Amino acid sequence: MLVLLVITGVAKAQTHEFAPVGAEWYYGINQFSIEGYTQIKSVSDTIINGVTCKKIEKRCFLFDHLDGVEKEFVKGHEYISQIGDSVMIYRFGQFYKLYDFTVEIGDTVAFPGSYSCEVDEFVVFGDSIGEAVVVGKGVSEINGNELKYYDLRKVGNSAWAFDQDFYAGYARICEKIGNISGYLFPQQQLIADYFEGGSLRCYSDDETGTISFSTPYVECDYFHAVEDNALVTSAVYPNPFKEKITVELPTEDNYTVLVYDTFGRTIIKQDVIGKTIELDFPFPQSGVFHLVIQSNSANYATNIIKL
Repeated sequence: MLVLLVITGVAKAQTHEFAPVGAEWYYGINQFSIEGYTQIKSVSDTIINGVTCKKIEKRCFLFDHLDGVEKEFVKGHEYISQIGDSVMIYRFGQFYKLYDFTVEIGDTVAFPGSYSCEVDEFVVFGDSIGEAVVVGKGVSEINGNELKYYDLRKVGNSAWAFDQDFYAGYARICEKIGNISGYLFPQQQLIADYFEGGSLRCYSDDETGTISFSTPYVECDYFHAVEDNALVTSAVYPNPFKEKITVELPTEDNYTVLVYDTFGRTIIKQDVIGKTIELDFPFPQSGVFHLVIQSNSANYATNIIKL
């Protein structure tokens, strides 16, 4: 078990305030049949154990494509304080470091999880502490702001870690915004949490305005609407599916087939001729995807679920 030290000293102050009241983060969710987004918002100032901190609300907006039910609920709250070059988070009755902008390349850092997981037949290793190593640092310009950053790569069997960029293989932690590669808080690496986390879509505050991190651009609070299904005049089966689907169209034509994930990224694009289309999905991830079929005379659209 790692020992996480409580930080009491005050370091050189950061240039930018972290989580000013009104600051918002939006994260896309795409888990099995459920999609939507999580909104993280700094809602008020408060004091805990004599320390001034921000109350952070985590709210989920979801749609389940299997039962057609929309859900909105508060996932919970976090309490964050900025002390010098460190961002502190209140967990387990005390403040721990969440971010530290004084770290150097090669340093190993620890951060708290939000609960402990029990060792059982499905979980080989687990505790409430995360560990990562610093693999880079520097200054980056984002939306006209020069922000210090450092890059973290999770350590081996660490139970908790910041979501890493899939291609780069590390999480980039920036002043003012936090983890721009994924979710704001460390995620459990051994137990799925279906209603928290996801890819960062947007960050905003009164001073900075809105910064979009989606490519291509996706609205901060967007998810495929229920009424998207009203456009469908073709048969798509099976749905849900495991590896491939078949699409029966009303007429034979030249079609462009597009499949998007919930973050708006194009994952399949192909041109076909005919009335019946078979689509293979060779990648392993499950979730909700948006199928669009275009011709010169009509467009067809629906949501599909990969098991």
